[in-house]
Amino acid sequence: LYFEHRNYLPSFGLVLGFVALITYIATHISSSNIKRLFGAVAFLYLIGIMGLTFQQTRLWGDPISYALVQSHEHPESIRARSLMIGMLSRANRIDLAYEEAKRLAKDFPTVSTALLDLDFACFDSRFSLPDINQLEMTLAKVRYDIASIKTIADTTDMISEGRCPAVSPSYLDRIIQALQHHPGYEKRASDLAIYRSLLYMHEDRISDAINVLQAEPQLSYEGRMHLARLLASRGKYPEAIATLDIAEKNLDNSIGSRLKQQMLDELRNIIHADLAAPQKNPKPQATTELNNL
Repeated sequence: LYFEHRNYLPSFGLVLGFVALITYIATHISSSNIKRLFGAVAFLYLIGIMGLTFQQTRLWGDPISYALVQSHEHPESIRARSLMIGMLSRANRIDLAYEEAKRLAKDFPTVSTALLDLDFACFDSRFSLPDINQLEMTLAKVRYDIASIKTIADTTDMISEGRCPAVSPSYLDRIIQALQHHPGYEKRASDLAIYRSLLYMHEDRISDAINVLQAEPQLSYEGRMHLARLLASRGKYPEAIATLDIAEKNLDNSIGSRLKQQMLDELRNIIHADLAAPQKNPKPQATTELNNL
């Protein structure tokens, strides 16, 4: 239970209760024998806690052993078993990690576990990707989980940086499109559109990158900023400015809104500068900003 951090809180109540009892005995009971008895109990309790702490610290000092113990003691925890998969991979025990990943996908049929093959295929050529048609059917059946968004983001980055030759942009694009039709990803539709746009940028399909963002009705602030850069890089300055106006209109008073407004104003100024002197600047500043993403 202690692998999940939220389970520390109930234990605080037990410790505080014990401390309160010891304090009450020390201040309200006059019998020296009773005080000695509870003093001995408190001392043994302290020694026991020190021993458990020492044992746990030694275990934490050995990440692989820690991961094995936690996954064995808490097979119901996706976090514990995912930790073991990661530790086995870092220790170059890829075969064992892959076997555990398959068991995890069977025990917990979620999108992220269905996409574990992407990680293994990216880092080891021995592992092949599942048939995309079969994977699309699997994704339609399993439940949403937030970890899958990180998997999509990480794989997109690796493809863009040339670190994952096994996964083609078109393969990942079909996965993202499958998730766009998944009912659990309605609130993440903007993120998925951005990742598709980044894949198209990697293939120099800028028009498609623009279209996929414009087709998303609930595009986020980040998505509109990205779209404005793309439009400006193609000389579509009025559309870029209109996109920024919509992003500004949708800003609220949440934490970070001031920084968002500042970034928006900076991009708007860059676009206006490009618009004012397009002939004098063969490479628009907005294009430079886009290449820095």
